[in-house]
Amino acid sequence: MSKFLGYEACPKCQESGRDSKGDNAGVWSDGSKHCFANCGYHVFPKHYVRSVFEEVRTEDKEKLPHDFSREIPTRAWQWLLQYGLSYRYWQKYCGYSEADQRLIITVGEPLDFSLGRDVAVPVEGEKPRRKWYCYGDSHKRSHVFGDIGSARSIICVEDVISAHKIGQAGLTAIPLFGTNVHDCHMRTLLHLGLPVVMWLDKDQEHLAIKRATRLSSIIGKPVRNVFTEQDPKCLSFRTINEVVNDI
Repeated sequence: MSKFLGYEACPKCQESGRDSKGDNAGVWSDGSKHCFANCGYHVFPKHYVRSVFEEVRTEDKEKLPHDFSREIPTRAWQWLLQYGLSYRYWQKYCGYSEADQRLIITVGEPLDFSLGRDVAVPVEGEKPRRKWYCYGDSHKRSHVFGDIGSARSIICVEDVISAHKIGQAGLTAIPLFGTNVHDCHMRTLLHLGLPVVMWLDKDQEHLAIKRATRLSSIIGKPVRNVFTEQDPKCLSFRTINEVVNDI
């Protein structure tokens, strides 16, 4: 586990004439750094740099934006951290594209693809930007979040942040990256052989019921639906467990 080493000057703050004491940035033993003055300066752990950059083959560069950076602006962190997982948790998964104005969330180890969430400041009169963009193919294989060994069921959710949140709540989730159960998800569910919980948005209730019936007939396990006013990512760990246990 990474150890906190102390404080040093934040280069971004100093560029703007701040950090006169030279102690705005925290430093950890894994090489990561973070500015506590919230200027947006971040440095990811050294092992993350290797896993993302050194292991990505030339033919796989489309899985990241061309200007993928480890420095994430404050507005991107503010959007991500509202969902209750810490900065330290997200460090190994996130980056930023200045050209695309997107927070980048990587998926898979080694890297399978990445998702870009629009965090651009809205400009009056301009057409609204697409919220999410996928770099690479998100449906080549499924990804399981949480401890499979102790899982009593697999929870299928629409988005990757909800899957992270459920995994950290002590449960097990598969993000569909939408509402469709693709072949890659079906293969994983068949292999795991566990009951399934479909936790889609409430406005997808009719679709989810149809999907559950079809999925149950294929995998031979119970498939239940759960609907809440908010996405799983917006709920506390305790509430997530209560919702699943009450089904």
